[in-house]
Amino acid sequence: MERFAPGVPVFELVVGNGEDQVSIRKLQRRMKKFPKKLSKVQLRELRARLKSIGGMNIPLPKGPMPKNLRMPKPR
Repeated sequence: MERFAPGVPVFELVVGNGEDQVSIRKLQRRMKKFPKKLSKVQLRELRARLKSIGGMNIPLPKGPMPKNLRMPKPR
């Protein structure tokens, strides 16, 4: 991550119900408590970098799912 976004603070959260974990209901509130360390210019630059490497897009197939798809036979 340091290679793509140098100087950007990275926080790690574990979602769950155990100790030292954040429940899914409290996740948004917990994320809003993090300090805002990037200016608007830095944020635009970071978004442009992540977009250029494809970090924000997950490749998903487009269109309807076929209904009569056959699975290949194991060999």
